[in-house]
Amino acid sequence: MIVKIHHNEKDYSIDFDKGFDLSIRNNFDGKYPSFFGAKSPIVKPNQSGDFIGDLEQGGSCNVPVASLDIHCTGTHTECVGHINNSGTTITDVCPTDFISANLDSINPISANQTSEKYHAPLKSGDF
Repeated sequence: MIVKIHHNEKDYSIDFDKGFDLSIRNNFDGKYPSFFGAKSPIVKPNQSGDFIGDLEQGGSCNVPVASLDIHCTGTHTECVGHINNSGTTITDVCPTDFISANLDSINPISANQTSEKYHAPLKSGDF
């Protein structure tokens, strides 16, 4: 589906069939980025009394319960509430209308070819 938008004196044509997901999926198989020693995200069936929310274990339906550190595994969005005690979340401040953006592409270089410093140790093969 193609949508045409006029925003800030410019015309945009958006093809929703050609979008790219830029997020990092939160996999529960151990293959995910992890920071600051965060535990692996896990999914387990809900259990309550005799009920087990897992068809493979004899339950009447699947009722998965996910446990994860939303800041240190996968993709997240930064907001001021992360660094102060305001309680502000991204949904409190993010506009809901069209936001124009630029996509910049880069060619990464090996981390050992730069003098940049990071809060986490660099490993061989990091870019």
